[in-house]
Amino acid sequence: IETVKAELLDRGWSYATIASSPFFHGNYFGLDMVTFVIKDYRKRPIGFSSRNTINVRSHENPGGVAKYINTPNTKIYNKSEALLGIDIALHDAKRNGLWIVEGNGDVAAAQKSGLLNIVATCGTALTYAHLTNLMALGIKQITLSFDIDKAGVAATSRVLESDFPQG
Repeated sequence: IETVKAELLDRGWSYATIASSPFFHGNYFGLDMVTFVIKDYRKRPIGFSSRNTINVRSHENPGGVAKYINTPNTKIYNKSEALLGIDIALHDAKRNGLWIVEGNGDVAAAQKSGLLNIVATCGTALTYAHLTNLMALGIKQITLSFDIDKAGVAATSRVLESDFPQG
């Protein structure tokens, strides 16, 4: 991180701009973190989503650290519009439809197995903006595959009960 800060200063960035960047306000990197770069459909980095691999906060471990750390909403990243993996999925998704899952690991495992037309919402919130953007990109078919746990089932119910656009 310090190397990145030094490089930015060398390139003329101010201390104030660097200090206000969300990049430097999250612990996205470390030996106990798996970090994914979230890119837009044009393959431009717009945010990060990191998964802590140890000491995760849960009902058994309420004092643990957060399980996920995501970039906060900024001018270029809005969680309700961004989909992890759209940069890789877009080409195949136009022909074969798009799988939408919850998690970063789901996308990574699917891509490793050769399934490229898959994206993650980085949580359980599939929004009208997500679907509108996918339609604008020419994706005509989606398959929702959230986890079969309490949060995933509730999210799937919300989607099915919502008045999303038909296309």
